[in-house]
Amino acid sequence: MSVEFTLARRAPRGREKRDFYLVLTGTAGPYGEATVSVRTVPRRAELSCPALPEAWIDHPDPTGQGLIPVDDRTRLVVAGRQATLTQNRRGLGKGEGGLGKAPGDGGYAGRL
Repeated sequence: MSVEFTLARRAPRGREKRDFYLVLTGTAGPYGEATVSVRTVPRRAELSCPALPEAWIDHPDPTGQGLIPVDDRTRLVVAGRQATLTQNRRGLGKGEGGLGKAPGDGGYAGRL
């Protein structure tokens, strides 16, 4: 399953200015309105879309702010299932997204 997102930056409002590094709003393919919010502390990005399962990605570095790095401590959780993310330099060079993923309990990898 793949979903194409069309998102645009939205200026944070009120309290969001303090809590969020970046807020993107738009549509998630045929699933309707979607919002991706990147928090400053903790470093966590959350997907909010009524028609899609809850999803978030985070990094435990308490000192960093801004975008979330991908390394061995980065977590991706979709519908309560955790996956491991890794950088894929070969995929970056071929324009294929550059991330590998694998569920915590299984043995598959693919494009994210």
